[in-house]
Amino acid sequence: MTDDDQSLAMRYALGVADDREIAAAAARLDSDPIFRAMVDRFDDLFACLDGDIVDVPPSASLWSRIDSAISGGEAPQVSSGWQPVAPGVERRALRSDMPGLSPASLYRLAPGASLPPQPDSRISLLLRGEIDIGGEIATSIDAPVPVPAVREATVHTGAGAVMYIRSF
Repeated sequence: MTDDDQSLAMRYALGVADDREIAAAAARLDSDPIFRAMVDRFDDLFACLDGDIVDVPPSASLWSRIDSAISGGEAPQVSSGWQPVAPGVERRALRSDMPGLSPASLYRLAPGASLPPQPDSRISLLLRGEIDIGGEIATSIDAPVPVPAVREATVHTGAGAVMYIRSF
């Protein structure tokens, strides 16, 4: 399986695939047992996230920015959401300050970057790339890799990586 196959299976299992990707994945599910097994692994892996998702209505300020943009007002400034946290490391909050939910973030590590220990992490997954934690190498070749040692050790990457970390 290629990285594109893995990405398609992951996006399909997470429910974030576009219409073209959904059609491609659906066609392969019946004819490709290896692809089906990959989707099933992702379904199992991400099942723990399912109960934590709640609908959050858009804020009034969002609707006013949309209305302003539609009516010819100045286009709103949109942030990518990535914030620098260390040299070569960016963090994008997926959710925070939501009652009853643990904060979750994506971390994007540039080649050669290091992520300091994350002592409050509850779930850590390597989504893409390769990392070194205290001499132990983890790669995301076939599926996201659980990385529990991220609580105690600094994460180093030579080629770059993307990680999902949910805190207490």
